[in-house]
Amino acid sequence: MRCSPSRPTTSMWTRRCRAAASTANMRRPWPCSAASRRPPTPCRPPPSTCRKTTPKATTPRPACPRGRCSPGRCRRPEAAWRQVDIAQLAEFFRHPSRALLRRRLGIDLPQAADELQDDEPFVADRAGRQAMAARLLPLLLQGADAATVQALAEAGTEYPPGALGAQQRAAELAQLMQFAAQVREATQQAPLPAQHVHLALDVAGEPWQLQGSFAELRAEGDGWRHYRWHYDNTRPVDYLQAWLPHLLLNVQQPGTVTRVWSRDGSFVLRPVPGAAATLRTLVDLYRQGLQAPLHFFPRTSWAQATGASRSQVEATWRRGPQRPFAEEADAAHRLVLRGLPDPLDEAFMQVADAVYRPLLAALDDPRVTADAKEPA
Repeated sequence: MRCSPSRPTTSMWTRRCRAAASTANMRRPWPCSAASRRPPTPCRPPPSTCRKTTPKATTPRPACPRGRCSPGRCRRPEAAWRQVDIAQLAEFFRHPSRALLRRRLGIDLPQAADELQDDEPFVADRAGRQAMAARLLPLLLQGADAATVQALAEAGTEYPPGALGAQQRAAELAQLMQFAAQVREATQQAPLPAQHVHLALDVAGEPWQLQGSFAELRAEGDGWRHYRWHYDNTRPVDYLQAWLPHLLLNVQQPGTVTRVWSRDGSFVLRPVPGAAATLRTLVDLYRQGLQAPLHFFPRTSWAQATGASRSQVEATWRRGPQRPFAEEADAAHRLVLRGLPDPLDEAFMQVADAVYRPLLAALDDPRVTADAKEPA
């Protein structure tokens, strides 16, 4: 809108501006950008006659009414989107709602900073354990002696002072040293040169390219052995982060085995026949998730795929007074799913089985019961 000086009275000017602004607002599309969802700036004095001006040309974007991408409204991924790195695919399945907002809609939700504690803690939390592991684990993997590592641990500030903090630090350090010893023993053999894998897929009649680069590979028999480690308790996303590269490696070198160490144990992924078909299914879900919200939520979908009861699945998802950090509480989920029906529907169950069932069939982990691996 542009206003030019004129003689009409203020009331006449007001009526004309409101009418013109209303017409412009009705014709304006809703682009996929949070920054563009602001009402048009109204005309301001001096009194004037308002007329519409030609808007500047903009790049067309998918329409997102009410600030969310509804099914069928975001365009199909173009050629540039169909070149996918395996790390990018793993990031998507780690949090499909956040990936849709960030990569397709350009909305990056800020992470709220942790509030400073008013009271001095008596026990260490997960962040403290992770911080100490980040400092000491590289030294332990390089073979640093116990006395040096002990001195560095005591010099840190991750654990509270006092006898209780010292006792907890000593127990965690012993566990960390045992973890490092297991990794060092398994990785004594020299690794193979980095391997670069490319896979061409036909997904819904479109050509897709999947690629990845891998280190920490060892030759064993007719296949490869892939080692990964992460000093934290195993969560469903950790299975996924190992599963996707494992599939791509089995396409390149059938018979590849992946072993992963974590703070609370380890697991093995056996060779996967037909790994290319499994990857095609996952890439198709990725393609769908770039166009509309995908009903896949790692923790809740894991509960569904491992045979948990409906009440347990609901408890993993639903936020409540006793479950303030349930998966539903995530801001990205709330924004993407706003105004949509219950996401724990038939599509949710199908996607959970499509993602996790092949993984469970290839998983050797004493922490996952045999009943959880059986199809429902």
